[in-house]
Order: sequence, then C-alpha cells, then structure tokens
Amino acid sequence: MNSQNTLSSYLETLVRESLQLLQTQYATDMLTDLYWQVDLTSGSFAVWNDNQQQLAKASVKEWVSEDVDKSVSLAEIEQVLRQILSKLEAENFLEKINVQMPFSILMVDEEMETLSELYFLDDEAMPLDNNIIRHIDDELDSFFKQLMGDC
Repeated sequence: MNSQNTLSSYLETLVRESLQLLQTQYATDMLTDLYWQVDLTSGSFAVWNDNQQQLAKASVKEWVSEDVDKSVSLAEIEQVLRQILSKLEAENFLEKINVQMPFSILMVDEEMETLSELYFLDDEAMPLDNNIIRHIDDELDSFFKQLMGDC
C-alpha cells in the first residue's frame, strides 16, 4: 500500500469518526457547514462543526517534511479529501447526519480561512427521485397530447 492510500485511509477514518459523533453526540444540532482543517505547518488535520466544536483531530506526519520533493501540497490533500467525499456520498452519508440546506464542507487552514469548497448542496441541487425520471416521458407525452387537443 503506497503512502497516498495510507494517508487517504487514515483521513477517511478520522472523517468517519467525526460523522459518527454528529450522528450520536451532536444528533440534535442542525449542521450547515462542516470544516476540514488542514495545517501543513504542524501536520494536523481536524474536523469542526459550525458550532466551533472540534469533532476529530490527528497528526499527519506525512504533511511535514524538510525535503521539498517529499512535501505534500494542498492540491494533493484536496484531491484526497474529494475522493473521501465521493466515497461517503456514494454511501449516502448526508442521510445519517442532521443537515440544514444549504450545506457545505469546506477545507480550511489553521486560521479557519476557506481554502476550498469541497462539497456544496442546497435544496435545488437535491437529486431527483428515480421514479420522477422514469415517468417524465409519459407525463410530457400526456401534456403534449392535451396541449395539442386544445388547439
């Protein structure tokens, strides 16, 4: 297993632990933002909710390196975090936590300044139910026939 996979697995574990806390300890809180804090200087990763409560924190030694060739960039970390999000989204992780729309997951620095918006969802971006998509042709055909019959 290469270091990228190890790092991804490690961060995914931390994110999952924080989501479990949101499901249990903070289940009654409405969440509008989730902050994934990356600090390359100290080599730490933390997950914060929008009430400024730290849900998880860990040291990521791979982020701190004197050797510039071996150091990890924010772009690489963002890519890893997006991969984790894709995996969690496929598992319908939002259904397991109490979110209020619009909802976002932000990658932030040690000062809580936004580095990247990793995930954004609002009411209008909600996926359509498959039943609606399956029957939309029938509904459009019916509407067109009715419209043409009125002429």
